[in-house]
Amino acid sequence: MTAKSGWPIKVISVAGVIAYPLILHLFVVKNAQGPLGVALALMPVGGYVVWLIKNTKHRIRTALFMLIGLVLLGMAWSEKWIDFSAAYYFEHVLFNSLLLVLFGSSLLPGREALVTRLARRVHGTLPDHIAAYTVKVTWLWTIYFAATVVLSILLFYFAPLRVWSIFANVLAIPIVITIFVGEYLYRINSIRNFPHGSIFVGMQAMMDHTDGKPETK
Repeated sequence: MTAKSGWPIKVISVAGVIAYPLILHLFVVKNAQGPLGVALALMPVGGYVVWLIKNTKHRIRTALFMLIGLVLLGMAWSEKWIDFSAAYYFEHVLFNSLLLVLFGSSLLPGREALVTRLARRVHGTLPDHIAAYTVKVTWLWTIYFAATVVLSILLFYFAPLRVWSIFANVLAIPIVITIFVGEYLYRINSIRNFPHGSIFVGMQAMMDHTDGKPETK
């Protein structure tokens, strides 16, 4: 598919990413507790589960664990151990926790920081000062996802559901875009004489990484 023929899909995808959290916020505000609202809340996690089962080497075991989790979640709802509104909260905390683990685990001793790995996909060999900078950016995203999880928990339990939803749904994408743009502007102004990739190049490298595509040399 050429870039020209693929632009409608890209436009639709971007529109969907923007519209999804706004629609989800409306469901939360209206206290929509039906199956459609729950399915909408769990859609991102469901997409990640499908990707995980597709790419893991242990598909049967992974699928089994996921099935057990769904059964336990269904039992909890049927016995009214948890409210349907908790689906929105679980989705947000779980999704950001997965990203926290993805970025944070790459900072463990003996591992390569995730942003460093992504930068190598785009540029190949990195100068030492660029590699050091990418480690700092990995820390930035790790701290962001950790703060998001903590704040989401606090707002859900100690603030009105509407306030939590504004943070988790309405403000989530603007905050991420602000971090992306802010980091990019800081990088191009503080690190000179280096061919910086655009924000979209970085996003593409992230998608290639999660799709398991080999690195370019």
